[in-house]
Amino acid sequence: MHTHAFSHYASESPHRLALVEPGGRHWSREELRQECDRVVRGPWKPVPGPGQKTASTMPNRAHSIALALVEAQHGDSVLAPFGIEPEQGNVHYCGLPLANRGPREWAVHSLHYGHTVILAEQWNPHDMLRDIARYRVTHSYMVPAQFMQLLALPPELRTAYDTSSIRHVICPVVPCPLQLRQAMVKWWDVLLHECDESDGVGYPGAVAAPRNPGGYN
Repeated sequence: MHTHAFSHYASESPHRLALVEPGGRHWSREELRQECDRVVRGPWKPVPGPGQKTASTMPNRAHSIALALVEAQHGDSVLAPFGIEPEQGNVHYCGLPLANRGPREWAVHSLHYGHTVILAEQWNPHDMLRDIARYRVTHSYMVPAQFMQLLALPPELRTAYDTSSIRHVICPVVPCPLQLRQAMVKWWDVLLHECDESDGVGYPGAVAAPRNPGGYN
């Protein structure tokens, strides 16, 4: 059995929290493993084809995550270049649609690393701050538009929640003003990494090593 595989962690600690769905339902590792089994047995097969549902066509729900887990059986050390370790109480926040490859792969590889994943359906900055504080989120895959909306919040909201748990923010290589990156790094005191998906693979195993965002890591 591959060490960095969700099935390994589900067998090792079946009652540990694996996933929080939009709406607040908590899924243990064992419950999510059973959902993966239902995916394999059920009408949605993890094989792309005409008329078939794959994780890339599904909403931000446990079934979509289970389908993506079945499609990607294990997570080789793809998070390691970013300094993100297996387990260690890590919690990944997914605030972008699972229909997009980047957010989907980061959520799946986090589960394969024994992390908890928090799913948001319709992202908004206030809810993200609330969830970071509530679940002690440690890392997230984000885009510059989200940085802008977070930084536009009133100061009283920005300081109302404890964001000290978050240590890594991963951003695709897209145009992003240096001042915007610096403002996020200063506020959250995080490492902000760029993830190059230009080769079309679009998952962490294909990214370059983390880069220093303007001297701020």
